[in-house]
Amino acid sequence: MLAEAIAQVSIALGEQFPNRVMFKNFVQAGAVKIVQPDCTRVAGVAQFLTVSLLAPEFELTAAPHVGDVGLIHQHLVIFNHIAMGHKALFLECIPHLAEHFVNPARIAGGVYVTPQNPGASADLRQIMQCYHAGAMS
Repeated sequence: MLAEAIAQVSIALGEQFPNRVMFKNFVQAGAVKIVQPDCTRVAGVAQFLTVSLLAPEFELTAAPHVGDVGLIHQHLVIFNHIAMGHKALFLECIPHLAEHFVNPARIAGGVYVTPQNPGASADLRQIMQCYHAGAMS
């Protein structure tokens, strides 16, 4: 009913959804125009990709929600754009925890710099330091 009442405004939702079924229910009800899966909350990358695949089938936009300082989502936005053909979109930036990561997301000129290191950019600095210290002894 809300989507119909404010049809000129696109409703975005999903940052707290735990799985693809929740997205499907809202999509089928016509209650959303922008799906915002957060792979750190939607049960991982596979569920994120399922929602990303669902969006174009219903002529919706997929704009990931960043609940992880942009680390893994920067990779997923690139994947969505290159592999799935989604239009290049914005990705929010939450830099307040970046110092705790080995390869934090980098921003230059207002855009994410494409990651050059392997992995999901989510290695915690302190854990890696402990790991390397333990491996050395």
